[in-house]
Amino acid sequence: MSVITSSGQVIQYDAEDLIIRLKEDIKKYGFGKRVRVWCWDTDGIVLYLNYNYIEEEPMLRDIDIEHGVYFKKMAMGELLPLFEKENAILY
Repeated sequence: MSVITSSGQVIQYDAEDLIIRLKEDIKKYGFGKRVRVWCWDTDGIVLYLNYNYIEEEPMLRDIDIEHGVYFKKMAMGELLPLFEKENAILY
């Protein structure tokens, strides 16, 4: 399955590698560990692209910001079902 935006753009995102990495981190740090999530809003649909630990200081480039990429903080336990939902739109 894929998602089609109101402008006709087809959205598919493979989050399998992120899911594997996040599950390993959850085993190590628990569901409550807060992370900084890379989000991309495209035509009203938010995709979760990556995550970093809060202690790390990633920088958004101007080009990322111009294309709707932003950071959001959340617990790893909140992020896992979002990655799984994204991955489900591939089928």
